Amino acid sequence: MTVGQQVVWASYSNGSISLPSTPESEMQAAVRADHSQYDPRRALAAMTQPALWLNGALDRQVPTRVNAEILRSYERPQWDVEVMPGVDHGFFENPSGLFPDEAKADKLAVGAFQRIADWLAAHAGIPATSV
Repeated sequence: MTVGQQVVWASYSNGSISLPSTPESEMQAAVRADHSQYDPRRALAAMTQPALWLNGALDRQVPTRVNAEILRSYERPQWDVEVMPGVDHGFFENPSGLFPDEAKADKLAVGAFQRIADWLAAHAGIPATSV
């Protein structure tokens, strides 16, 4: 996704400060319509190595559903794209996804470290351990 798309998305929450008042479908449409600033598509198209893309479903900085859709459109079988429910931009379990509420979050995304360890074991030859 472009930097402009991220800026559009973040603007709806005042930079992760307040809950958006615009319906998510309208926010996603605005994100899809923007193609400004740096666009990583050429770099992603050239990327051939395995990758794990973990996104928080409640991220107010990056529109994770659109981001995941874009990444999946490359149809790279060695890319794993996941959206983790209840998780914000900082990878905290944060029901609002807002930055001020991150200070109240008492844990990082449950299972994220194990998911990363398992992925590394499967794709990078690093032995899996329980994290």
